Amino acid sequence: MKRYQIAILLVGIIAIIVFIMPDTLSMFSGMHTFYADKNCTKCHSGEYNEFMASQGYVRNAHLRAANNTNYTTYLSISGISYNNTHIVTNYDGDGDGTSDIWEWNSTIDKWQRTSDGTTNAVSLDRDRNNEINGYEVCHLCHNSTIFGFSGAHTSVVRTCDDDRCHGNNNYTYNNQSLFTTATIGVTEAGALLSQGNVHSPLYHLLINQSSSYPAGIPFNNTPGNSIDDRLTKGYLSCGACHGEITTNATTTTEVHNTHANKSSQRRKYI
Repeated sequence: MKRYQIAILLVGIIAIIVFIMPDTLSMFSGMHTFYADKNCTKCHSGEYNEFMASQGYVRNAHLRAANNTNYTTYLSISGISYNNTHIVTNYDGDGDGTSDIWEWNSTIDKWQRTSDGTTNAVSLDRDRNNEINGYEVCHLCHNSTIFGFSGAHTSVVRTCDDDRCHGNNNYTYNNQSLFTTATIGVTEAGALLSQGNVHSPLYHLLINQSSSYPAGIPFNNTPGNSIDDRLTKGYLSCGACHGEITTNATTTTEVHNTHANKSSQRRKYI
């Protein structure tokens, strides 16, 4: 009887493993399966709801960026300069000894590497409804492949002052022409924070502190917003103004000396 129970237990365990294995593989086998089968909001609904509740122009700007295939392609091929016809990179993806250059091929509506004809067009719109929604927007900051971590088995964290997002005090690889509706300076906000304005002291304080997020070496380049092997906390200066924080506070009014009574406590004049 005991052997029979053990056999049933083993069969049950095997059945559970078979049932959950597809989900495990889809989470860690790479970008394409991850896109096709996984909805990030199933586990991270709180983070998604916080994003959707953020300031309208911040939320909409990131949704536009996620839906801009020129930008997502630019990120995925290590772009450092962009115009309507060419993307210049700082990565030798084909191993020919020089950094790749990609040009727009209007015949196939894709970017094409000039050295070997390889084509590329990265879209986060996996359900093909011409808009970014739900889990799709998460990949703009967390998809490992887009940020040059093709060997990674899980998502990554790229912060606001990433070299190719809003830049930092070392590098700004983004440029205005990527966003036709952007406000001037938005795409280099991280760099502007380091240039002696009212927000600079906070930013400089935070970029000298390391976060818990691994920096890695995306596209064989050390990120400008890193300390040793970790990203800095510089991104928190962005959240200080653009994040949603709820506080409960009680304010009191300071009472000054009115000189109405000669025996009153000595205090400042009104």
